[in-house]
Amino acid sequence: MKTKNNGLVLTGLGLLAAIFLFNKKESMNSVASIGLRLEPFGDDITGQTLNFNPGDTVTFYVRITNLSKRAGVPVKATLIREWEETIGYALQEAQSNQDSYEPDDGKEFTYTLVIPSTASPDLGLVTFRVKDPDSNMLASTWVSINILARVPAGVITPGIVYYDAAGLWVYITNGMEIPFGQTITIAPDWSNQADFPITGHVEVEVVKPDGSVAALTAIQNNDQEAQPTSGKIVAFSELALNQEGVYTFTASLTSGNTLLDETTFNINSVASTVYSASISMRRG
Repeated sequence: MKTKNNGLVLTGLGLLAAIFLFNKKESMNSVASIGLRLEPFGDDITGQTLNFNPGDTVTFYVRITNLSKRAGVPVKATLIREWEETIGYALQEAQSNQDSYEPDDGKEFTYTLVIPSTASPDLGLVTFRVKDPDSNMLASTWVSINILARVPAGVITPGIVYYDAAGLWVYITNGMEIPFGQTITIAPDWSNQADFPITGHVEVEVVKPDGSVAALTAIQNNDQEAQPTSGKIVAFSELALNQEGVYTFTASLTSGNTLLDETTFNINSVASTVYSASISMRRG
């Protein structure tokens, strides 16, 4: 009986050893390849540097091919995705695959990288690695992501002007005449021509008929964010037309430290007999 029990023990140990050696052999003989694409059947992009804009969404198609199965050895592996924290935007998992799997001839996974619209220019590295259950490296692939600088764009127009003689806001036309002695409020109009939101800053400078220069103060809607294709009308402080002649205005639009556009227009302050007569008629 003792000999028989010892034989069973030895037989059990031998079986465990065989299983261990088989698994080790399986691990050592596991062979796989990995491909990286931007579309399911596109060209492999391994090692390339790709340019993207802030706000872009990038989808990676990662395909693992079992090269050892043809020799009768299955591949058990885990796909590890890594993102170098140069930029710091995490890969979003579109399909879970963190558990070990046993692919057939191949298996494809998708991952999505969302680049924030506020991203600054930077360079990062996306790496996908395939390891077996013993953490042995089977294959890897990588691609560099270059985030380009956002280029703001916008235009500015003279906008509108208010004065008592008109009694309402009217569009500014270059060289328009406004009666001498009126107090005017001008409001240039700007629009966002970029494909992302921008903050616009407007400044207005005026050269008076006597050659003196004054900067007007924004009183409404300056330094406001506008969505693409929209904009803001920025009102400025009152200006008394107490000199006859041409007032030359320059309105500039900037975003950050970038000058986007500027416009120059004239308003002619004139003594109007028609305006004086109309006042006399009302009084009569």
